[in-house]
Amino acid sequence: MQRLLAFVVRQEPRLNWAVGALADGTTLLVTDLAHGWIPPLIELPQGVRLLPPGRRAGRASALLGDARLTATYTPGDPVGRPGDFAETQPSVAPRDLPAVQDLGWELSRLTHWRDGLPRLVHTLAKAASAGTGVVEEEADLLRVHLDTARYQLLSQYPDVDSALLLNCLLLAATDSSVAGDAVSANYHLAWFQKLDEPPTSRWAADT
Repeated sequence: MQRLLAFVVRQEPRLNWAVGALADGTTLLVTDLAHGWIPPLIELPQGVRLLPPGRRAGRASALLGDARLTATYTPGDPVGRPGDFAETQPSVAPRDLPAVQDLGWELSRLTHWRDGLPRLVHTLAKAASAGTGVVEEEADLLRVHLDTARYQLLSQYPDVDSALLLNCLLLAATDSSVAGDAVSANYHLAWFQKLDEPPTSRWAADT
């Protein structure tokens, strides 16, 4: 558990992280940045699973639920040196979710004239969907916009502005789509769709 935890902590030590073994034999990795969503540009260790898209609250350790064997990290905790653990292989598989229908079209639609998103995002989302190719300089500029939104999001932690979060999700989905990483693009867009839904009212939940 500590090896898996250290793998992500070294990439983003500003967040709370937790990993735990569940009764079904799977290993769950969580952070409490935004309902359990894992930000882009963080490689994930092979063999873990993530929380599905959904609204939830609580510290990272609480998001593990009934996990039995756990390891947790809060900013400032020691995680050991890289040589203390066996090599950990990264994998995109933990971000695998049921496919968003018409992902390319949907991403193009959602990025069109969206407040807070540069026009470039929609242009590149359309290009990636059509398979027409993207100029390297434009892809680099998109990454700059993503890095900026990600930095702003982390600077607000543990509080997160919902509009900024949603735009960061669209930026991450577009960046992954441009890079040809369909699994990650689908992951970030699925989270956008869930968090963009109106919250369930207390009255509706009780009926």
